[in-house]
Amino acid sequence: MMISGIPRRIHALGTKCGISKVISKKTLMDPSKGYVVGDSCVFGADVFVIKKEQLISECLRLVEHTTPTKRKWTIPNFSKLGDVWGSEEFSVEKYKWKVNLHPKGVVSLPKGSYMSLFLEPKGFPPHRRVKAEVLMRIVSILNGFNHWFTASGGEQGFPEFIKIADMDAGGFLHRDCCFVDVEITVQAVAKASI
Repeated sequence: MMISGIPRRIHALGTKCGISKVISKKTLMDPSKGYVVGDSCVFGADVFVIKKEQLISECLRLVEHTTPTKRKWTIPNFSKLGDVWGSEEFSVEKYKWKVNLHPKGVVSLPKGSYMSLFLEPKGFPPHRRVKAEVLMRIVSILNGFNHWFTASGGEQGFPEFIKIADMDAGGFLHRDCCFVDVEITVQAVAKASI
């Protein structure tokens, strides 16, 4: 007889696991079934060991009663900006962030078709993920997203935030200044234990 249980992870907090009801004593002791022969019974178990460096668990902390952090930038000389404008680093819930505005768009789009806007995590500890709700706005255009940010995840945002042709025509530039607002609400933090 072969019984498959649910794969389980054994670690320092719980050192034993198993199946509480494998077979009834009546069935086990029934000579016609052949489980007990000559007052002996043989049991076996397959154990698969995962190397410690492959084992990852996470501790999730939900951030309650958090207040959104709002940042505003006035970016002068918008028409003279290079490929990217980057904000100074700023902190939200002990984590550092940076806003990157690509006035002529990103490489994956036709050059000069869209302005791109991203949020980039800076200096996150390894094995740490931060879930944040992000609202990004240029004067009156608002876009938002939820994302799990990590140290290696790079910037997240909108490659096609607004058509460059609409920036001036739509009144989103005032005296060649662009006004960027970002609002970040950290919702949860997950820390991996290796």
